[in-house]
Amino acid sequence: MTSAEFQITGMTCGGCEQSVMRIISGIAGVDSVQVDRPHNRATVRWREDMTPEQERIARSLICDAVNASGFDCTQGNSAS
Repeated sequence: MTSAEFQITGMTCGGCEQSVMRIISGIAGVDSVQVDRPHNRATVRWREDMTPEQERIARSLICDAVNASGFDCTQGNSAS
């Protein structure tokens, strides 16, 4: 299963962390997400049937949704 990391800033409390987790979990293709507020990071695991194009779109949608919610998101690395 492949995964991707996102840098997310602006999370100041556990509620923010939970909000970001809900936002990302709602994006099509996301299998699971872990948010690490102290390190300003979210790690997303993609569904196994994701194509590279679907992953590219989902990455963009994640940052768009997180940014629209008042946090700052930048795309990080992909991993297998």
